[in-house]
Amino acid sequence: DDKLCIILSDSLSALTSLKNTTNPTHIARNIHNSCHIAPSAGKQISFMWIPGHSNIAGNEKADEVAKLSHMSPKAIIIPDFSYTDAIKYIKNHTTERWQQYWSNQTTKLNEIKKSIIPWPPPPGCSRRQETILNRLRIGHTSCTHRHLMTKEDPPNCTTCGVQLTIKHIFTECRNNQQDRIETFRTTHQYEILSPESTAIQKLFIFLKKSTLYKEI
Repeated sequence: DDKLCIILSDSLSALTSLKNTTNPTHIARNIHNSCHIAPSAGKQISFMWIPGHSNIAGNEKADEVAKLSHMSPKAIIIPDFSYTDAIKYIKNHTTERWQQYWSNQTTKLNEIKKSIIPWPPPPGCSRRQETILNRLRIGHTSCTHRHLMTKEDPPNCTTCGVQLTIKHIFTECRNNQQDRIETFRTTHQYEILSPESTAIQKLFIFLKKSTLYKEI
């Protein structure tokens, strides 16, 4: 029947977590709710930190009682599957389903990017280089899609006689073939246009060797 209730705890991290009102854990949210409705019952709940194992009288006794509290018929059973667990499960399940859907597609983008996880910004690249890299990844560049602005026919590769695309330039074209093989040592677009720093360095080396750098 006491109006003032003081809860003593030697867990500083647990008490600190109660200060998080923006994104609290499931347990912290329940404690917040209890503290909020307590005044309506004429009670005030306060928390106090006591250092553990500091030769404070009663501390060991409190530990013993705490260990036996789970056997009390008044103990509150906390569900094993909390709100935080539910959010984590939904996020993981959604990501898994999205990845599965993405992997089953046959598009220009998923030939280049096998994972739905966002790529990090290219390290040490200028604004111009970032623009070129993004254009290559989506397959829309000045040399391959200029015809959309000029209302002309799509361009063909002057060496191979087929429609000019980024995929053709990096995996099929006979023009600059030797430089391409020596630089990349692969014909997979997802390796050539990878976010890894070494792959990006090789990419720009090839572009400048083949004079494509200014045409992207």
